[in-house]
Amino acid sequence: MISIETFEFCHIQEALKIVGTELGEDFYTKKQFEAILTDKHNSICKIARFNHKFVGFSVAIVFENELLFNETGINKQQLPIEYQNYNLRFGFIKTIAINGDFQKKGIGSLLCYDCIDEFKKRDVNAILGTAWKQGQVIHSEKILTRVGLQIIGEIPEFWKHESLLKKYHCSICGEPPCYCTAVIFGKLY
Repeated sequence: MISIETFEFCHIQEALKIVGTELGEDFYTKKQFEAILTDKHNSICKIARFNHKFVGFSVAIVFENELLFNETGINKQQLPIEYQNYNLRFGFIKTIAINGDFQKKGIGSLLCYDCIDEFKKRDVNAILGTAWKQGQVIHSEKILTRVGLQIIGEIPEFWKHESLLKKYHCSICGEPPCYCTAVIFGKLY
């Protein structure tokens, strides 16, 4: 049985274990999780349990207009024109991470659907999410398209600057810098 619950401070250590194996060492730090969890107004953070075992989490953020572009590294001009509107309230699916032993069981999709439900409650009218691309494989593509998002762009070496700045090790590229391409998914409401 899968359950989706609110991400609390007591879940940080379990989330960090998944980060280390699935996203790359130091992709998130304890301090970053604490800051995200403290911002209840803009952040939507959930965990997934499979038969009561912590197996994944999601981090999503609501942005007013231009703040999305200031905070995510996405350049407005990299998006289709209809996403460049100043009056949009964005929901950004920042992270969906599932323990490798529990992937392909629908857990990521449930977390993603939960994010979208929360966005709707907060009057979001544009949803964006990123997935990394390795060769021709787009990780999380099935999850994001299953919930109604579509590919709207690609940004080569999207995490390069951030990986150097934060010194995190990409699970694909290894030591910084990360050369992965970000595939941007979106949907307007």
